Amino acid sequence: MGLVGNFIGGLVRNAPKIGRVIGQIADTSRKVGQVIDTGRKMGTIANQATGGRLTANPLGKKIDEITQKVGHLTGQVASGADRAGAIHSQVVSSLMR
Repeated sequence: MGLVGNFIGGLVRNAPKIGRVIGQIADTSRKVGQVIDTGRKMGTIANQATGGRLTANPLGKKIDEITQKVGHLTGQVASGADRAGAIHSQVVSSLMR
């Protein structure tokens, strides 16, 4: 077998491992997103309990900005992992024919 054949054979042999890693990345990013959402909900409750003083505080504003950025990034990672998983499946199924 040539170099290309060795590469394709290695890709097909390792396809299940690659698929699991992609799935784990997507699951982890979703779980981080859930933690961020839970933190936001707790922050909203705390802000209501203090009469809105937390959002008026510069630290509270920074925390809100950071959670928004992390939430956005986790969404991008999850969607990217989903796309990578779909591409991975297509490539492997094409190589197996």
